[in-house]
Amino acid sequence: MRAFAPTVIQAHYLSKFDRGLRELKRAAGARRLVVTDRSSGAASVKSWPMRVLSQARGWWVGTYIDRIVAVSEFVRRRDADAVHFPAGRIRVVHNGVDTTRFTPAAAPANDVFTIAYAGQLMPEKGVMTLLRAVRVLHESGLAVRLRVAGRGPQAGELERFAAAAGLQDRVEFLGQVDGVEQLFRSADVVVVPSEWEEAFGFVAAAAAACGACLAVSRAGALPEIVGSDGEAGLIFRKGDAADLARRLADLAADPARRERMRQRARALAVGCFSIERMVDGYREFFDEIDASLRRRPAAPPADKGRRPATQLGLSGTGP
Repeated sequence: MRAFAPTVIQAHYLSKFDRGLRELKRAAGARRLVVTDRSSGAASVKSWPMRVLSQARGWWVGTYIDRIVAVSEFVRRRDADAVHFPAGRIRVVHNGVDTTRFTPAAAPANDVFTIAYAGQLMPEKGVMTLLRAVRVLHESGLAVRLRVAGRGPQAGELERFAAAAGLQDRVEFLGQVDGVEQLFRSADVVVVPSEWEEAFGFVAAAAAACGACLAVSRAGALPEIVGSDGEAGLIFRKGDAADLARRLADLAADPARRERMRQRARALAVGCFSIERMVDGYREFFDEIDASLRRRPAAPPADKGRRPATQLGLSGTGP
């Protein structure tokens, strides 16, 4: 690390509270340490003594972390309000998806109302809530089809539920698929029913880029992908199958509304969640870092044989 003589170290997928970060910054002689926070989940509710300790911990990490890049407004609010990191030093740069790969096609012409899900099959992703909503729609007499792409530890339980609910002909488990964009384009609505607080929501952003009509749970950053409720998609209460079923039935009855949402979803994805927009956000962020460093020049390095200053990015193995 010393050989690189980094001016800025940017860490990804490393906890803000990792003790090694402080020592890394000090040992490398870096003038700025930036942590990109991509972590999902809500901060736990704390009692009075634990709140004080949490505030002290937030102050402590603020002594060596100079900036946090949050991948959503949800992460920014959580880090400021619950982690107690100085709010003025948090910058939002949304993750980006490839809007040249995820592109729209003609509106689907399905014989029945078709719903798509793509993601891991695990309780936190809310697929059981989606199946229960499909059961409600089926029992109400609505012709509906659900296509589920993905694998995970809950696959067997979900398949058994579908069979017991008499949905064998209505639910298709696709397993792992290549070209998930084709799934998004062929669906009348893409549902992202997560029940944990998502830091961003790549599936929702990719589906939006494909011009899909979306229904997302009110979990973490997912509502940010569709804007206000009804703008580029619908937002339902997480874990509430009845609420989801009601909103899906409304969409099934209104093709014109679905088309308006598809067009708006694509526009939001290109304008806010493209790779190009993400790159621009990081460029602006590091321009600000550079300007702040120029206002306060560093002392000359003691080791003149070191390499020129640069930025060094680090990535851990998990959130």
